[in-house]
Amino acid sequence: MNVIGNMKIGKRLGLGFAVILALSVLVAVIGVWRLQSVAKATQAMMDVPLAKERMIGDWYRHTYAGIRRTIAVAKSSDPSLSAFFKPESDEATRISADLQKKIAELIASDEEKQLYDKIMALRKVYLSTRDIIYKAKNEPGADPAMIAAALDKDFLPAAKNYSTEVENLLALQRKTIDQLNQHVAEIAAQSANLLIVLEVLALALGITCAWYLTAGITRPLNTAVDISRRVAEGDLSVEITVTTKDEAGQLLQALKDMNISLRNIVGNVRIGTDTIATASSQIASGNLDLSN
Repeated sequence: MNVIGNMKIGKRLGLGFAVILALSVLVAVIGVWRLQSVAKATQAMMDVPLAKERMIGDWYRHTYAGIRRTIAVAKSSDPSLSAFFKPESDEATRISADLQKKIAELIASDEEKQLYDKIMALRKVYLSTRDIIYKAKNEPGADPAMIAAALDKDFLPAAKNYSTEVENLLALQRKTIDQLNQHVAEIAAQSANLLIVLEVLALALGITCAWYLTAGITRPLNTAVDISRRVAEGDLSVEITVTTKDEAGQLLQALKDMNISLRNIVGNVRIGTDTIATASSQIASGNLDLSN
């Protein structure tokens, strides 16, 4: 405190503003850093999990449509329906295969890998039972009972197992996205709390600096004004204590020196006045010999 108190007022003001500006810069830097953390977490959510979720969603959509087509072919009495849907079914199978390759490259966790391997095994069963129905429908004189049995006993259970696991993989991706979204929200909340704390600290420091600087300047000035008034009224008995070496301290020191000088002058005047008064009294009483 003595070191700060002995600083020049200009340096003290500069130091106070520098501290507040430095804290403001710190708040801005931390704010940018936390915003970048939110951006990176959001980007991490967008790059892989969301991409997988969209591709698995498309995969599930093609699978569901393929199941509905196969059921329609199996139950229809129109023998041309199988040939009609065949190009569409083959294209959906090709698209699904491309999606599966892309998804496989993005899969990372053990849970995803195990589920994906299970889906691939179920897909083989699903495709084989589907092809049996399409092949049977293309054969002349196809037995409707045999096709119905293949549909109910083989295809529908295989299709259900396959589509259910694809849907489970989709749900897993959405769960991951929800977790990442929660992580982003936590980072945002932590960043907001941190910035609020820093802003409160900056405000408290600013108020403290303002009070200290104001008190450090006005208090000695008020003391100097009070001393000057008492001296002007003829009171030279005031004792001036100088505790700092700044401009205010120098002013008080000057007042102290002036007060001491005035005391000496007044003291000398009193001594001279007393001497004159004594001499006058002796002259008046004839006790003073002026012949010398």
